[in-house]
Amino acid sequence: MIQPSVFSISAARAAFCATWMIALIILWFTLTPQALPKSQSLPLDKVAHLAAFTALVLPVAWMAPRSLWLLVPLTLGLGGAIELLQPYVGRGREVADFTAGAIGVVAGLVLGTGLRQLWRPAITQQEHANKAHCRTAGEP
Repeated sequence: MIQPSVFSISAARAAFCATWMIALIILWFTLTPQALPKSQSLPLDKVAHLAAFTALVLPVAWMAPRSLWLLVPLTLGLGGAIELLQPYVGRGREVADFTAGAIGVVAGLVLGTGLRQLWRPAITQQEHANKAHCRTAGEP
């Protein structure tokens, strides 16, 4: 008997759709002239990179972790490509932005896998209840 996965295929599809939409939003905001408010105490640009790349990886890390082997290098490549292209659209190229994005990728992995682990016990309990019901009903 084939065991059902923790999340359905539709959840994985939703994660990939969310990731694509977030990627497009990141491309828009990083490759068009933007004026972030200046802050003396907090580098908002770096925080924005960290948050954006965390959001980019989070849905797949949570719902479709088997695809991370492909998503992580693509995401890091996207961060590098953005930094290489920014001077052509009137923005600056900064290694610190790439580093903030890479830290965001790691944060997205940690948050996504953590959410998956938190969610898993409830689903596993339901699967056990379903198996117990099948046994009492005479099904294998």
